[in-house]
Amino acid sequence: MYPEELKKNISKGNISPLYFFYGENTHLIDKAILNIISSLFPSRSPELDLNYFDAQTHAPSEIIQSANTVPFVSRKRLVVVKRTQAFKDAQWKIFQSFFSKPSACCCLVLISENQGLKGKLLKIFQKNGVMVSFANPKSKNQIKEFIMSGFDRFGKKISADALNYFADNIGGDALTITSELEKTALFCREKKLIDVEDLEAILSGGHTTTVFNLVDEVGRGNIERSLLFLNNLLADGVHPLVIIKMITRQLRLISRAGEGVSRGDSALAIGKKLNLRYDNLIRGIILQSRGWTAVTLGRAFEEVFQSNFLIKSSRINSRVILETLVFRLIGFRDQASA
Repeated sequence: MYPEELKKNISKGNISPLYFFYGENTHLIDKAILNIISSLFPSRSPELDLNYFDAQTHAPSEIIQSANTVPFVSRKRLVVVKRTQAFKDAQWKIFQSFFSKPSACCCLVLISENQGLKGKLLKIFQKNGVMVSFANPKSKNQIKEFIMSGFDRFGKKISADALNYFADNIGGDALTITSELEKTALFCREKKLIDVEDLEAILSGGHTTTVFNLVDEVGRGNIERSLLFLNNLLADGVHPLVIIKMITRQLRLISRAGEGVSRGDSALAIGKKLNLRYDNLIRGIILQSRGWTAVTLGRAFEEVFQSNFLIKSSRINSRVILETLVFRLIGFRDQASA
């Protein structure tokens, strides 16, 4: 099942006793949970009959006990379990009996980064529950469809050039796409057709275009402007891990463009390889690729992955980690031009 079908079922009051939500699109997963809460608890506070668990810190037995508890004031209890990808096979087996005969008085929602159920347990779950994929759009066509359907919800259309510009700049992260869609719709107000000029005005002050500029200034060895663009992103409220993700994407584009340049490919051929359609963006990435070597790009990727790990696991301020990353990337760039 996909999110739109799930939304329709929930709106009709068709709530399954078991759900397994999986995929990277945490924004839509959160919305689905809110829809279930609104359906199960339409006129009262859900606290007494709503429980959240984390698979990294709670045992399956605790979760099952909560799911089997009779609701206090509502017709059903809602039990939500996050990060179930942390469960081992032996822990999943503990759920087998409950999956075979789920409580009629509970809705159990399991959330995972991936589709972690398999074999006999998967068959048992599918017999009594609903699997819902919340994956990010993968292909460029899927990204474009996601963008167009998003603007449809705001009563707007987007021109072909603007659609290419949006898809090329934003990438495939659904949360980022949704955020930029909402920002664009608010900016354009009564305007029904979104064009490239609208997007240039909106996106240039925020996320991916600023990351493009950040990596461009790193490639130029300009520390001051690199830090300026980094601080602009942080001031805009962009999460440090999102910045890391977008820097990684930009470096990958640069790496693949550099391979094309070394083969003597045309800009058009490189654009097709990168799955990009907006000419100015393609030319800009090709120019950036000329400032990096395979060796310095390899070191850059290692540094980005290390920074990603530190942001997730250490107590060091994320701004310090990102600023250090910028200094080191410029250092690699200087080595390449020495």
